[in-house]
Amino acid sequence: MQSAKLPTLLIGTVIMSLILLASTLIPYTSTVIQEWKVQVTDINDQPVANAEVTQSVLFSGRRENWCESKKTDEQGRTMFSARTIRASFSERLLGRIRMYRAHYPYGASALASVCFKGHSAASKASRTSGDSTGSDSAGTIHLKLGRETCGLPDW
Repeated sequence: MQSAKLPTLLIGTVIMSLILLASTLIPYTSTVIQEWKVQVTDINDQPVANAEVTQSVLFSGRRENWCESKKTDEQGRTMFSARTIRASFSERLLGRIRMYRAHYPYGASALASVCFKGHSAASKASRTSGDSTGSDSAGTIHLKLGRETCGLPDW
């Protein structure tokens, strides 16, 4: 009787191992950059309408990047939708290992920038999906146009 249980246990273990291995190969979607609300103001804190705001995202470890530009509305606001990736657990794990071996962080890095009538502003780079660097409690990223010029300098 003891010997009859051993093959059943072995078959059950093999089946469970195959199911576990297969589950690491199934891709799933996750958000790497949350939805962004951006407010552009001038040096006097007045909203800037029709300013072109650019969101730049680089996802190290996957060789992916996104770049999107949108115009602000009359209140100086615009919004960028969330950025997602679709990858399996094993693909994500291998990406992390590659980046760790190269001494480079794994994940998304993003920033928002604006250039309007010769003045510019940029947010601080965010490395995680939940990071709200440069934003207020409502999750709005504030870009205040300053005296910095944009583009190439006049030679």
